[in-house]
Amino acid sequence: MIIAKMNNMIHNLVEQKDIKETVLFESKTSVGYEHNVTLSEDPSTFAYLIILVTSGSSNSSRMCYAKKHGDVWYTNSSPTDYRNIYIAIGSQSGTSMKINTAEWVSKSLNYGCAIDSIIGVNRGGSLTLSDLVEIVKKAVVSC
Repeated sequence: MIIAKMNNMIHNLVEQKDIKETVLFESKTSVGYEHNVTLSEDPSTFAYLIILVTSGSSNSSRMCYAKKHGDVWYTNSSPTDYRNIYIAIGSQSGTSMKINTAEWVSKSLNYGCAIDSIIGVNRGGSLTLSDLVEIVKKAVVSC
């Protein structure tokens, strides 16, 4: 019950536009290892990026994340079964990005990937960690 109330309160924050998503790129690239993409806005102005990719051999779709800290972009890979998607931001200048991708099938076999879209995510309001703690407290007290 507590978790249900807390999830409802957090969902309301999303509905109130406290979290804003902006599509920065939606022209699917061809399958490859290196992609030079031009985005609609400067990606470094967003809290983080969601990068949707399609693997080159299995055609499965994956969701990867990228976050800029200082001058360096950090990314995650999304492993599924025995396959692993490698994604790295090679460089970024203004709205231009070079993104490297690969789908590792085994330690000696890999394929390129296609980038389906890139979404920038920002907080639209002033939600802080202490605000989130208050939401949890309210959910607990109301139960």
